[in-house]
Amino acid sequence: AGNGLPASVSGAYSNYTTVGLPVPNLVPGSSYPFSLTLGYCGTTAWTNTASIYLDANRNAIFEAGELVYAKPSAVVLVGGQTFTGNIAVPVTASPGVTLLRVVYVEGASPATGTYNWGETEDYAVRITGAPTFPLTMTWNPTTYLTSPTGNKDTANTVASSITYTITAQDARG
Repeated sequence: AGNGLPASVSGAYSNYTTVGLPVPNLVPGSSYPFSLTLGYCGTTAWTNTASIYLDANRNAIFEAGELVYAKPSAVVLVGGQTFTGNIAVPVTASPGVTLLRVVYVEGASPATGTYNWGETEDYAVRITGAPTFPLTMTWNPTTYLTSPTGNKDTANTVASSITYTITAQDARG
């Protein structure tokens, strides 16, 4: 697996979400470097495909639009080969813990669904809820308060006997 964990066998699934790995924080709108070292358990090289999916909407379904990397279908060297790149986290990604899936299959077909030879690995990642700007704020109750967007919100003659609620939303709602 190249991450200090034992590699799984061909045609296998590895769930690395429960083995004590740290859960990295990912910020929507940001990119993160990755490195995939791909190889074979035998001595013959076959055409293969590798893909990385991020369940950005956290619905537990890896959809075509959640593909964040796809290695072109080609032969990998028998001794192994490393592929690098960047994963872009969509600005619309839903905050919370979700899955990052790496799929490596022999054959020229897309790396989704079922396959005879290959490996699937799942990792946990946390999409942070960092706000994107502009930030819109609303006040309740509105008496004595003004609420323009941005950081110029002002409270005028606030009564100490009233509870005020401030709600902030970023561009993602």
